[in-house]
Amino acid sequence: MAQQIAVSQPMPRSLWRFFPFMVVAGLGLVVAVNITMAVLAYRSAPGLAVQGSFATSNAYGAIQAEAKRQVGLGWSLDVSLRGGRVEAKLAGQGGAALPGAVLSAVAMRPVGEATPLQLGMAEDGAGGFRSDIVLPGQGQWDITFVAKHEGRTFRHTRRVVAP
Repeated sequence: MAQQIAVSQPMPRSLWRFFPFMVVAGLGLVVAVNITMAVLAYRSAPGLAVQGSFATSNAYGAIQAEAKRQVGLGWSLDVSLRGGRVEAKLAGQGGAALPGAVLSAVAMRPVGEATPLQLGMAEDGAGGFRSDIVLPGQGQWDITFVAKHEGRTFRHTRRVVAP
């Protein structure tokens, strides 16, 4: 007698077969977003914590008023590094030199040691100034300049990178 072979019906295909792939894709998306956020946070963090942040936030109006006053002066300060020395060019409104201006500077690392380094800024003529010492070490430095001329004061902070 001949054997009969039973033909079974194929199982219906379900979307559940893609479930493991969807779980892996979802976890991959979460990991990718977390890595992206961590990289963006790392690149944008200044690394400087403000002492007394509550008091600073309460004085925000005064800080803004001081910033507007300084913008009203129309002064500018171009900063560069040459041979590890800080060079700055101070100019008044319209780019005019400020003869007799006095410029002082303090350099600090944005992260790490918090010891300020006083830079003596000697005038070299035509609004140019040059530090008396070489920045000790490579990397980033935040330099805060204070310029005084005819009873007016201008403050400016610039980040430079020493090679």
